[in-house]
Amino acid sequence: MRKIFLVLGCFDVILGHGYAILVNMALKPSCSLEELTARPSPDGRFAYSVFRKDCGATTDYVTGVALRPADRPLADDPGDFVLIINGNVSVEPRWRSSDRLEIAAPSSEQIFKKLGKWRDIDISVVSP
Repeated sequence: MRKIFLVLGCFDVILGHGYAILVNMALKPSCSLEELTARPSPDGRFAYSVFRKDCGATTDYVTGVALRPADRPLADDPGDFVLIINGNVSVEPRWRSSDRLEIAAPSSEQIFKKLGKWRDIDISVVSP
């Protein structure tokens, strides 16, 4: 009798985990991250990437700017995202110096995230 409960318990755990995995896959859509432009800082230590993120037909695009070490490719790492704007909009970053990035972006759009500093880089967002 004990073996039957053990087998049924294992079967229940396997089914429960399988169900949880399927629910997680259904609720968490996969997103694509497309790098539009990238440019290294004047000293070559860091780089910015302008990206567009698409999470499927039921959500809007977001446009963003990420900062990262220059030797690392763009990754879907929210810690590197310094500006995120709702929609497919034009943003134009410019290095003013090795530790200062200026981003021209429309002020009328919904901004989800805007950092003033990332590591030792000062960031300013200006109207185009």
